[in-house]
Amino acid sequence: MFLKDLETPRETVNNIGEFNGMTHKGSIRQSYGGVGRNLGDALARLKCHPLLVSAVGTDIHARSLTSHNPLMDCRGLARLEGAATATYCAVLDSEGEALFGIGDMTIHDYVTPEHVKKFEAEMAVAPLVILDGNMSLETIGYVLDHCASCSVPVWYEPTDIQKATKPWLTGRGHSVSFSSPNLNELRALCSHLDLGEIALIPEDKDEMLEHLPNILKTTAPLLEHMKGLMITMGKLGFMIIRKSTAEGINEPLLRANDNKKKSEVFGLYFPGERNLSVASVSGAGDCLAAGFICGMLHGKSVSECSALGHSAAASSLKSAPAVPDTISFESLPWGTERPFMKISC
Repeated sequence: MFLKDLETPRETVNNIGEFNGMTHKGSIRQSYGGVGRNLGDALARLKCHPLLVSAVGTDIHARSLTSHNPLMDCRGLARLEGAATATYCAVLDSEGEALFGIGDMTIHDYVTPEHVKKFEAEMAVAPLVILDGNMSLETIGYVLDHCASCSVPVWYEPTDIQKATKPWLTGRGHSVSFSSPNLNELRALCSHLDLGEIALIPEDKDEMLEHLPNILKTTAPLLEHMKGLMITMGKLGFMIIRKSTAEGINEPLLRANDNKKKSEVFGLYFPGERNLSVASVSGAGDCLAAGFICGMLHGKSVSECSALGHSAAASSLKSAPAVPDTISFESLPWGTERPFMKISC
């Protein structure tokens, strides 16, 4: 649920606990969301044939969620009588930026290792398993162990700063192949691993560019095990960090050579696009990741994957739904290489 065009000063919203009995003018919309669900929805529209493994209730939200996109394979959903399907209420300002959110996520506790084990065979032959931070530590640990035993790469989506460290809390961070934190989530992870401090990034692009080599240096130890790290920076764009030779910096990530003895850590910075019309930022990061992953699964270069991800994210930003109907395999700019800046330590 989204409250748009909120006519309330930001300082009032930040002190929302001091409720004064006033009703503030806004508009309310209801749509489908959730990081894992968004990725499943977008990847299904992009003909990547994902299997969504999660849990829902038997309420009207569950029935609506499982029927709105017939392309999405929902065989992996546990349907629990009497349980409430996960819901999230986000309050947005007039620019479409999120002010805060309230989530009822208790049902995620039912996505247990026992439930996920039912889909061991599918995971074992998957080209990529995407895991989000809403799962319990036990379930995250099980998925990482199973995928490691089958040599299946895992993409970890942190979802928020409190969940960014979960794979490392289980002692299995080395089994994460890819991850897509924003700067706050990356800051939490680097602090947890004692890798160093990620400074607050200024909103000015030129000033921000001065910080990228330090981000690269701080996160370099993560690339001892990861194949790639996508760091999202909102309006400023995103950076892909990988380990490769200088000549292979733009090569496909899923086909990356595991012999890294002669490799270095590089960053590929893709600037954000100015003056994009924004209806809502909710879901844009998930669509960015989905478009990028779609390109990865088709063996495309990093710059083409980035063009695909950018296109999907732009479609999301222009629409109220997190994953709009306008996203499709045919709508992506296949064959387009998005320009980037090479960053080195």
